[in-house]
Amino acid sequence: MRSNFYVIGALLFICRSCFAQAPTSDVQVPSITNTNSSMKLEDSTPVMLRTKQDLSSATVKVGDRVPFRVVKDVRVADLIVIPRGADAWGLVTAVQPKRRKGRPGNLDITIQSVQLLTGENAPLRAKQHSEGKSRDVGTMADIPKAAIVSFGELVPYVLFSMLEKGKDAYLAAGTAFTAYLNGDVVLDRIALERIQPAPVQRKGPATVTIFRTAETRMLGPPPVYCGKVALAKLPRPAYLKIQLPPGKYFFRSSFEQGVEVRLEEGQGLYLQMQLTVSKRGFKNRLVQVDNEDGEDKVATLHQLGDKDVTKISDADLTELKAVPEVD
Repeated sequence: MRSNFYVIGALLFICRSCFAQAPTSDVQVPSITNTNSSMKLEDSTPVMLRTKQDLSSATVKVGDRVPFRVVKDVRVADLIVIPRGADAWGLVTAVQPKRRKGRPGNLDITIQSVQLLTGENAPLRAKQHSEGKSRDVGTMADIPKAAIVSFGELVPYVLFSMLEKGKDAYLAAGTAFTAYLNGDVVLDRIALERIQPAPVQRKGPATVTIFRTAETRMLGPPPVYCGKVALAKLPRPAYLKIQLPPGKYFFRSSFEQGVEVRLEEGQGLYLQMQLTVSKRGFKNRLVQVDNEDGEDKVATLHQLGDKDVTKISDADLTELKAVPEVD
């Protein structure tokens, strides 16, 4: 009898040990490493883009591939996932050239994908519809009225105006788009950390870029000054680039409108020429803009040659740093 108790006790001990160890096998299985090393770029994350080339309903056709470039880093936590300058692509899905009776052209583009820092492509979603300008033209209903009012003299004019076409849809290079990630993208954090861009070490002189876009309409190319030194006359659309030692400088296009900047070693800075209205009429003004925005706009402009810009090494530093006098 006593031996039976020993046997039963031994069995209970073994079973207890089995139940106690069962959860241990479940704890060892979870993918803790995978969770820590993976990260997610979430659906609907915005991606800022600009077109790389001019697009017109007169020249493109359905099925044409449209190249874009990313204009702002997309990050998850502290890591760059989609770098600035990365390629993105879209597709022309519908196109209608300008037509008679003043009807405009139309252009539809669907943005499809973007290249990640890892080299893989991620799907995007966005659609853009562009339409040209229509023209006011005569119609068949205008012919009887024109015949009565002008005794028939305006009838040919009405007929001729009906043959006029509207304007084609047109998107200039550098046109901004916003696309959105189409679904979550899971990434390996450790692999992404290995390929992060190295921090930029700023050394040497500062670089100042002054530009004028095609939209800035002025009479003739306005002058650009640094202190008391005339740098150049800036046509449209174009930009000039100069390098200066660190320090405080004053840039202007006229004595009344100037901008003060403090340049540090290796710094990059962008100034845009703008047109303002004052009591004395139209005035040119330089305005400092965000570097990313400045780089994007300058990418489609023409750079002035060395012969068109004052050579900074020949200029007097005191004159370059001089405070402009006000009229």
